[in-house]
Amino acid sequence: MEIDQIRRLIRRGRFAVVDHAITEGLKDGITVADMLQAIRNGKIIERYPKRSRCLVSGLSASGLPVHVVIDFSAKSDHMRLAQSPPGAQAPGSSNEGD
Repeated sequence: MEIDQIRRLIRRGRFAVVDHAITEGLKDGITVADMLQAIRNGKIIERYPKRSRCLVSGLSASGLPVHVVIDFSAKSDHMRLAQSPPGAQAPGSSNEGD
């Protein structure tokens, strides 16, 4: 999946934010709006094809760096968003490039 496709799904409301992303994001002062803004201005920095995921890096409206894991493994046209602090390994990924 490419960043333009991800943005199109978001514009259409075809996404869900996992509870863990909300909880952990709020601990770091990152809201769902921050995650969506980071996707709007960010880019894909890593791909995890075996898990049907990618990692998007962007900035919140306040300029805070935000990483968002996009999971498009569901058998629908929806995707799931999970927040990942910059510098942290994405959930379910490995350093082996998947």
